[in-house]
Amino acid sequence: MFQEGEPVVVDFSRIPNELARKSFDFLSGATYGQSGNVKKLANNIFAFIPESYQPDSSREDNIGIKKQNPLSALERMHSRIGLKAPKREVLNLIALMEYEEKYSKEDIGISLPRLVFAGNPGVGKTTMARDMYDVLQAKGILKGKYVETNRAMLCGKYLGHTAPQVKETFERARNGLLFIDEFHAFIEDRRGLYGEEALNQIVLEMENRRNEVLVVFGVYSSELERVSLVNPGFFSRVTRIIFFPDFSSEELWEILVQMCAENNLLIGGNIKEILIKRFKEAAKYPEYGAARHVRSLFEHAYTQHAVRIMSMPEAQVSRKVLETLMLEDFI
Repeated sequence: MFQEGEPVVVDFSRIPNELARKSFDFLSGATYGQSGNVKKLANNIFAFIPESYQPDSSREDNIGIKKQNPLSALERMHSRIGLKAPKREVLNLIALMEYEEKYSKEDIGISLPRLVFAGNPGVGKTTMARDMYDVLQAKGILKGKYVETNRAMLCGKYLGHTAPQVKETFERARNGLLFIDEFHAFIEDRRGLYGEEALNQIVLEMENRRNEVLVVFGVYSSELERVSLVNPGFFSRVTRIIFFPDFSSEELWEILVQMCAENNLLIGGNIKEILIKRFKEAAKYPEYGAARHVRSLFEHAYTQHAVRIMSMPEAQVSRKVLETLMLEDFI
């Protein structure tokens, strides 16, 4: 057991960022920040972390690169719920690049595609871009960084700052993958000076760095036509458009179960039908984000689970109780 005054070190590396923040708030809050509760919660958190666990440092965070095992990267992509058609198309492109890397003449090299991932919010576009990079980097085809950006990050505060910012972003992604999320936001702001400047520079960098950067644009399906009308030349520079279908309610349930398993948690009780009905109801609203909704639901349940555990007598907190989310946690 921890001694009074002894510092408590908790490894949050397996917990999603938002959960880690909420857990920290929970630890330091006025109500639950008392010494006994902190030690109890720390013990409970440690119970989720197997002795064999080592933090995953293989992800690229713009600070160096560690080569991954190709099989583990592919297995992670295959393990994603749904997304059968997008996965098939992305894997075909990976096979093409692997073929060119192995058999093309040295003076030709491989051609890095320029892709549009089109789909509604929360259907896995960003996740697929990250998985694609992981596989290509693990195979040695991409040797640069994964860089993720959007309009807010690319448009400068002053006129004339945006073009250099876009250029610098492409340079950071040299020999890697650049994912530009919600690309239609540039089209929405095209009449504004900064959106226009960014859009023009993006197109220029795509042309100048054809075989240097694999560029993926995330676009809402509903915005595709408007992007084409406002900038007809954009799609002529795109290698392929890959469409991401919405998840079914059953798939969202499977995603939730998978999220729980990744965090060493189970879902207790007969609540599958209740949650599937909830997913169907939520899908009626325009702001619904599919997998994002599931992530938010999981984070809410995890927090409620922690609060429930902390309110129980310690003698009742068994490993099974610690590892099981109940219906009341999701309400």
